Amino acid sequence: MDSGLSASDIMALNRDGDGLFGGGSWAIIIILFLLFAGNGFGGRGQGATTQDVTYTSAFNQLQDENRDLNNAIRNQTVDLTGSLNQNAMSILNEAHDMQMAISGLAANQQQCCCETLRAIDGVNANTTANVQKVLDRLAEDKISALEGKIASLELQNALAGVVRYPNGYTYNAGPSPFCGCSQGLNI
Repeated sequence: MDSGLSASDIMALNRDGDGLFGGGSWAIIIILFLLFAGNGFGGRGQGATTQDVTYTSAFNQLQDENRDLNNAIRNQTVDLTGSLNQNAMSILNEAHDMQMAISGLAANQQQCCCETLRAIDGVNANTTANVQKVLDRLAEDKISALEGKIASLELQNALAGVVRYPNGYTYNAGPSPFCGCSQGLNI
């Protein structure tokens, strides 16, 4: 089954402007005929066998399966990447929320400490004032006691050397020697 056209004849058709993609599809039909007829570019010199067609079909099927696997892997990679991005954003949002909560707690703690310190200062001031009142009262009592002792000592000093007579008869020790009443008594 010799077609009679050689590679140089096909090249000549191409140079004339009526070649492969220029004038029509008949050149493609001739090339396909040469390939499958056995004398052209096929290299084996015979047509395609059932085994060649089976291998070609199996190879095409493998290519399709490979393409499908690549697409599935690509889709799973996209899904996984999206899921990882979503989880990372969720973790970042939670970390941000926790940081804000910690900042709020720190602010509350600082406010609580300030309020506690102010309260302690108030208690200290009240305690100091109360202690001062007690000390003042003790000093007043001590001054009053000292003034009483001074008055008592001044009175004793004023009456020193003065004879003192009893001014009542609360006990009977006999008649007073100064009133002249001893005449009626035998003593």
